[in-house]
Amino acid sequence: MRNTSYIFGLLFFVAIAFFSCSTDEFDLSQEDTTELEMAETEDEINLEKALSSTQWNVQSACVGSGNFTTDISNRYDYTSSKLTLFVKSSDKDINCNTSGNPRTELRGLKEFKPSDGSKHQMAVTTKVTKLKLTSGRRLILGQIFSKSDSDDFGTLSISSSGNLVAEFAGTGKKTMRTNVKAGSTVSFKMYTQNGKSTISVGTTTYSSTKSAGDTCYFKTGAYLISRLSGDEAEVEITNLSQS
Repeated sequence: MRNTSYIFGLLFFVAIAFFSCSTDEFDLSQEDTTELEMAETEDEINLEKALSSTQWNVQSACVGSGNFTTDISNRYDYTSSKLTLFVKSSDKDINCNTSGNPRTELRGLKEFKPSDGSKHQMAVTTKVTKLKLTSGRRLILGQIFSKSDSDDFGTLSISSSGNLVAEFAGTGKKTMRTNVKAGSTVSFKMYTQNGKSTISVGTTTYSSTKSAGDTCYFKTGAYLISRLSGDEAEVEITNLSQS
């Protein structure tokens, strides 16, 4: 009898546990909330991991010099979920020695050779929170920079007319989106493979017809192609990865 009672008691607790699990499984509202929280957490981890690693540097200095022309600690603000970068045309000291254009940006420390057969990619999600551009000026959001040529090979920028434009040296340019302004969110990818470079925004892509330099790296942030009074920009990077 004792064994029979023990078995019945065990079966009773198993049934209770099974019923509880079945109830949770069909609680769709709870499941949806959990998925949303997990997605937000993953975005924060992606950004925090990228910025806390040795893959990126916040800087305004010349390529490879490692020397800042001024203290830029007041040019950016970082939390675990976003990196805010500020730049104004009046920031004449926030520039490279070979360019008078002010910028506050992330410089990828991982250098690569576009022709090595591997795919090298940067993926960015950024929100333009402030933007004022005089006609003919632009704000660069991302770059494939040729270290060997000491120049941009590929850029993605916002024009003063609100066009999001991809451009490659020696190839030309293509409008990827229109009506980009303060408040707009832009997600894009830049990558090289087998000597070919590509910029993609959603399903729209644009590729170079010429090969990039021997050694390249990625840059993203707020690079203001203007020194005219009053021009300024502010961007928030909420997701960033490099592979």
